[in-house]
Amino acid sequence: MNHTHEQSLHEQKRFEHVQPALAMRWAGDELTGHAWHVTERVFEHLGVSDAEERNARLDELFADLECGNYRPDEAGEPIALRQGQVALQQQRDHHADQALRQAVSVQYEYRRGLSPMTASGMGAFDSSLKRSFQLMQSRLLEAQRHLTALDILNNLEGKHYSLRAHKGGSKRIRPASEQEHQVLLAVMVKNMLYNEPEAINRHKGNLDALAAEWAQKLFKLNNEYQILDISCEQLQVDIHTFLLKRSESLE
Repeated sequence: MNHTHEQSLHEQKRFEHVQPALAMRWAGDELTGHAWHVTERVFEHLGVSDAEERNARLDELFADLECGNYRPDEAGEPIALRQGQVALQQQRDHHADQALRQAVSVQYEYRRGLSPMTASGMGAFDSSLKRSFQLMQSRLLEAQRHLTALDILNNLEGKHYSLRAHKGGSKRIRPASEQEHQVLLAVMVKNMLYNEPEAINRHKGNLDALAAEWAQKLFKLNNEYQILDISCEQLQVDIHTFLLKRSESLE
């Protein structure tokens, strides 16, 4: 009877070990999948199609993380874009580099965070798991913010080319898919929250008023850089929906 009870306890502990491990693997796959999509988009922007060249660059970035040359959690920055052909190229290089580095750091943290699953003692598993996901999510957000900046800069660069073009039209950027539309919008709103952390308090929690204000700002930006195919009214609705979901998730 005691043997059966011990077996049952052993099975329960094994189940408690496996469940968070499976949850981490599933959610980790989701986050790293999004991060991989960011790297693909950046390489598309840079015109790097050769697999060996891409892999060599990614290996360099992993090595930088391994030896501590790049610290992704200290690299957050507000994004402000400047016009002018030289400034455009400099910013393009910078945001491409940062988007790649942050995306790779998501995958790096996932690999590093898997180690507690195979450890015999699970003492700090829950806290380390939570920390890993917080890091992966914040780094993915940073990667997406820099990718959005790169999208904007490439559209703006296309405008510069169109002014000088004699024939053949301007450089065209493929329109965003619905999924990319949602990601771009989310990143832009999160960027607004990053730059204006007191905005919700300033409006005394009135999300309608904040959505209206930010819709005007983002619509003006969108009008200039042609990021999304959207009206100001729809932009306001989407921003309000995003802010409402965020507010509910914090309750």
